[in-house]
Amino acid sequence: MENIFKTAFYICVYFVENFSSILIIEIGKKIKEIVEIVRPIKDIDLFFEEAITFRSIGQLKTDFKTLQKEHITFIVSLLEAGVLHRKIEDAKLKTYFLKCFGGFLNLIRFLEKSHLPKNIHHN
Repeated sequence: MENIFKTAFYICVYFVENFSSILIIEIGKKIKEIVEIVRPIKDIDLFFEEAITFRSIGQLKTDFKTLQKEHITFIVSLLEAGVLHRKIEDAKLKTYFLKCFGGFLNLIRFLEKSHLPKNIHHN
């Protein structure tokens, strides 16, 4: 769930120059404002609400593995489309994640298993 909160925070910082709040309620409000303008990121609102529900009552509406896979697919699709960053081709995604997001090992594993060509391997 922490990755969803981090993703939402980074989206807020990306779209709102002076955004600096780490309060979940403030991030949630800002995400709702942003998705009204930037439609390709609308799914972050759904992921964020799922994370809030989990934090509040300790249960998910969606299967965890499904939610995890959908969130990773969402991040990859944003990068491929150039919504939050310059467009990144499939073959360069793994290098990008290793260089910039070394802590997101699930993203790298996902890319290796289902997204990148078979000849690219994790070191």
